[in-house]
Amino acid sequence: MIGGRLLTITVQYVGDRPYVEFTEGGVTYGFSRQSTREDIPRHLAERFKGDNFPQWSVKGLDEEVVAEKTKQMVEAIEPTPEPVVEEAPQITEESESFDETWTKAKMVEWCEANGVEIDARANKSTIIETVRASASSGGDE
Repeated sequence: MIGGRLLTITVQYVGDRPYVEFTEGGVTYGFSRQSTREDIPRHLAERFKGDNFPQWSVKGLDEEVVAEKTKQMVEAIEPTPEPVVEEAPQITEESESFDETWTKAKMVEWCEANGVEIDARANKSTIIETVRASASSGGDE
């Protein structure tokens, strides 16, 4: 019982066969496609809930109630994104000078190390232009 109401376990057959039956404790439970039953014993519903039975949809077990409440809590508490602070490229005397004869991979590595933002799809000439522009606006190379 949660919140003063009884939990009803609902079992639905979503498999491909036109009709299936299960006998449990002398009682036969029959299902046609997409049919739903609420008179299934808890232990049988828990058995259908397992990963080995994808043809069954089981609603109302305690785990589902907890999962639903958790989902509601996550929706209620939205994470606050941290503000993005953009910094000017820091090209220092200690950093290695940019060389236009490097491979693209080496140029990308240098840009990451020196705070120069480039597009990952940029070719070598675009990277060189970006580095030149950042050097003329931000500091000495």
